[in-house]
Amino acid sequence: MKQHQIHILLGILGLCALALVASLYGFYRGQQKNKVVSTQLQQAQVQIEDLARTLENKNEEIEVHKELLRSVRQEVTNSNYDLSQMLSLIESATQTVEDIKKLEEADTELLAKYSKVFFLNEYYEPAQLAYIPSDLVSSDNNQQISSEVLPFLLSMTTAMKSSGLQPRIISAFRSFGYQGNLKQSYAVTYGTIAANQFVADQGYSEHQLGTTIDMVTASIGSDMLAFDTTPEYMWMLQNAYKYGFILSYPENNEYYEFEPWHWRFVGKKLATDLYNKGTTFYNTPQRDIDTYRLTMFEE
Repeated sequence: MKQHQIHILLGILGLCALALVASLYGFYRGQQKNKVVSTQLQQAQVQIEDLARTLENKNEEIEVHKELLRSVRQEVTNSNYDLSQMLSLIESATQTVEDIKKLEEADTELLAKYSKVFFLNEYYEPAQLAYIPSDLVSSDNNQQISSEVLPFLLSMTTAMKSSGLQPRIISAFRSFGYQGNLKQSYAVTYGTIAANQFVADQGYSEHQLGTTIDMVTASIGSDMLAFDTTPEYMWMLQNAYKYGFILSYPENNEYYEFEPWHWRFVGKKLATDLYNKGTTFYNTPQRDIDTYRLTMFEE
């Protein structure tokens, strides 16, 4: 009996020991869990503090931006320029830049004074030449002119034809070499003194620019000296400027004998101003002429 009771008591003691171990293990796990939770709480607190500092810095940045905006708003309020004026200034500045670019790209020779004034070297040729329609040419030779000048020439001769006139072009672009041969030919035929009065030396001819024509009529053919007796000449005197052409060598000029057939394209604006002022191209200062370079080919 006693032995049986001892076994029971040992069993109870074993159960109690197991319960105690389980309890201790549970306590241990709880402590570990508490440590984890505590660590997480500490980490969260650090993050909250970091966020608080970040927010504080952002608020300071926002205040700086607000102050900048207030300054800009004040500047705009105090400014005498409204939006349209500002846009106008920007547009003007843009146009100035474009004009400077055009001037840099423009051919500086086209409005220079030749004819014993400036020398045009043997390598100069117009940027692009175009053939004048054969029905306007008074010779068997093809005649060329600057492609930029051709539309103005065609508009002018079309207007002349509409008035019942018969303009013809006997000469237009001449190369440096061709001009030399022409001068030599005239010197042989008419003598050097006479040739110097009518034909430019190499490098001094406006024809090398590709912007100049010698005009005659269907009725007089190649007799250029008779051109000033024709209705076509009178029409040119009164209307050529409207198409950008001027008479280079009018009566009593300082360079050559009167050449009623010789017409040079300088652009509508310059030709019109010369006409209205009653003056000539070669009597106008070069610095004044140069101001028309930008508008030379404007309609």
